[in-house]
Amino acid sequence: MAVRLFDTEAEQALAMWRGTRKLIMLNIPVNPAKFASDKLTNQQKLALSSNPHGSIQALFDDCATAAADKLIADHGGPAWDEESFRKLYDKVRADLVDTTVRTVGQVQQILAAWQACERRLKATSSPALLPNLQDVRAQLDRLVPAGFVTRTGLKRLPDLMRYLVAVDRRLQQMPTGVQRDTTRMEKVREMQDEYAWLLEQLPRGGRCRPRSPTSAG
Repeated sequence: MAVRLFDTEAEQALAMWRGTRKLIMLNIPVNPAKFASDKLTNQQKLALSSNPHGSIQALFDDCATAAADKLIADHGGPAWDEESFRKLYDKVRADLVDTTVRTVGQVQQILAAWQACERRLKATSSPALLPNLQDVRAQLDRLVPAGFVTRTGLKRLPDLMRYLVAVDRRLQQMPTGVQRDTTRMEKVREMQDEYAWLLEQLPRGGRCRPRSPTSAG
């Protein structure tokens, strides 16, 4: 066993969380990702095959990891001794498969919304809209990258769905409201630049203090 040193408390906490999660997942007797996959019809699997992960198995693994994160958080976070780990493991194991199956159900809806945005984006090709479409492309890439389920966290999946609905609405309105969309886009970029500047003013170690990976967003 090796000992690692971290520059910040946040980095140490994240490493401990990921290590605990990995150890739990390695010892789960039933593969929750495979179980969730087996519950779906071929038509449902086909719908899920269009995803940013590169494969449907990677998507299911992402759902299982996100489910584990939620359950670890629900039961107090990482364990720091053998007895506490055993109790945490037992609690996560008891609910992991069911939570993974429910997560896949949520992700089905999110991917359907993402796919709708992708289709509408590809169907909108006016040269006058190019900067705006590039902005939407970047937004979708940030919202739904490979691993988005774990990165977003189960608690924030409803927010992600809301963002995708807003993206689709933006794409619908864009052709007849280019100037309005451009004005809003520039305002958002201005706010993002201000936020980035504020983050730069924080000392190293104070920029991000996540309680758990599930708080990302």
